[in-house]
Amino acid sequence: MMPFPTLAAPSWNVSVDTQARQLVLHFSSTMQATFSAAWSPPSLGQDSLVPPVYSISQTQGSSPVTLDLIIPFLQPGSCLLVWRSDVQFSWKHLLCPDVSHRHLGLLILALLALTTLLGIVLVLTRRRPLSGKLTLGEPEDSDLHSA
Repeated sequence: MMPFPTLAAPSWNVSVDTQARQLVLHFSSTMQATFSAAWSPPSLGQDSLVPPVYSISQTQGSSPVTLDLIIPFLQPGSCLLVWRSDVQFSWKHLLCPDVSHRHLGLLILALLALTTLLGIVLVLTRRRPLSGKLTLGEPEDSDLHSA
């Protein structure tokens, strides 16, 4: 006999991914359920919501299903409250996505693009001759015949 009861695996899980100016919540569930998410700014407290509340439902029965819920990005430092909303009592998960690394990547990309553009401009300006005609050396045949 075991001293502690074994716990069943959770019936649902959520992960978050960042894309441009939105977040994608990936819900995976093995049962029919409805999931909700809303922004929760840290200044309002852990259980405070900022409308709107976004929801998605899994209606496929007991087969494992993954659902994607796309949410517009609010502001850096904000967190998401995520919960199962089709039951009366549900534990709310607080997800605080870290998007600070995205800014460094954008800065590096902008610097690379600027360096490439500067290199192209330098190459093009060095290859192009001046607009006036500059001749060095012997005169052309047309110059000899006109005299």
